[in-house]
Amino acid sequence: MTTPPRRGPASSQTSAS
Repeated sequence: MTTPPRRGPASSQTSAS
């Protein structure tokens, strides 16, 4: 969450949250 929304497999999951 602390990291900005970046394009990636892991980021996609965080973005959906």
